[in-house]
Amino acid sequence: MCIVEAIKDSAPWGVISGGSAAIIEAIRTGKLPVKPDEMSTSQWNLVERVCCYNARDRLTSSDVVRELEVFTLEYELGQHESSNCGDCDRGPISWTELGDVQVLISNLCDSLDASTKSTCFQAPTAISDVLDELDAMCADNSTIDRMNRDVYERIRDVFNQLIARNDAPTTELTQKFTGIVQDFHGRVTNTGGVGTARAAQFAASRQVADNIFSVHGSIDMFMDAAGLSKSAEAHNWRDRWGSRRKKQQHEFMTKLQNLPDLLGDVAVGKAREEVLTYVRFELSKYPTSYATSIPADLMQAKSALSTMKNASWFIPEYEVVFDQYNAFSRGSFGSVHHGKWRSSKVVVKKVKLESEDDEVAFHNEVTIWHKLYHPHVVQLF
Repeated sequence: MCIVEAIKDSAPWGVISGGSAAIIEAIRTGKLPVKPDEMSTSQWNLVERVCCYNARDRLTSSDVVRELEVFTLEYELGQHESSNCGDCDRGPISWTELGDVQVLISNLCDSLDASTKSTCFQAPTAISDVLDELDAMCADNSTIDRMNRDVYERIRDVFNQLIARNDAPTTELTQKFTGIVQDFHGRVTNTGGVGTARAAQFAASRQVADNIFSVHGSIDMFMDAAGLSKSAEAHNWRDRWGSRRKKQQHEFMTKLQNLPDLLGDVAVGKAREEVLTYVRFELSKYPTSYATSIPADLMQAKSALSTMKNASWFIPEYEVVFDQYNAFSRGSFGSVHHGKWRSSKVVVKKVKLESEDDEVAFHNEVTIWHKLYHPHVVQLF
């Protein structure tokens, strides 16, 4: 109700007969105030689910954060579009040409040197080709790939509905759709950045699941804005997402019961320590994300936590969204990028660690910067 009051700039229930006694009775019986005009239907739906009279039906705090991130993304997209209204006369002449619209996507070109990586990113790609590439990228059978596949099938259905339309395409809808495709492609590409080790992929699965939830929300908002049909089974995604996430959690905790087997495909040395660092981070920062309905899972998490500890400044790369091939500054130290962490805009400094001296210099720099540590001032990884 505090959020409702902030949006209305007045008491949630307003002036009602019976005064404070009536308000207390409404709260006691679970009666909500009337939806404010300032809130959309989807936003009010979130309030209703948070304030369910039956506590078991209420959203968890994690679910609320995910839903709020979707609304934040919707606002940012609106701001971006309004700031580019000079492009309002651009776009395909007809919806049948949507597949030919060019977008910029990231490609993992690790074999190229630093001077050509940026050029690789700048190469435009037709939407139809991006969708074909996503089809191949989401073809494996892991839980993460199946979650990505669910998103791909929704995007493909949206694309098919759009190219079948007879009305004239608008720049607003075209930009929103291409933005969703670009965003999803970038997220799938970044997922591959954690490597092929099973332990690393399991550790990154929580963040990947949250990313996928966000993309689903963007697709829902786009379909509502475009007046598209959600009759296809692919669009009944929430229960499927929840089921796959629970399976992810259980798989992760089950694998932790046998660390040697989990790390079987990881070489000894730094590679293994990096993977273990991811696992430690997940269990120390997000233990409740792995406290599933199976008691043995929770006990396993607590046992693992008792022997694991990371540097207090550590944040895994998979939590930070940035294009590693699109830097606004480069030098002998590495490169600097714009990015996002937990929906907050950040600057990402990617340094080169080619020798032990480089690693010592990096840790010295982190030690200096970390003296400024504050959750609202600086976060380092």
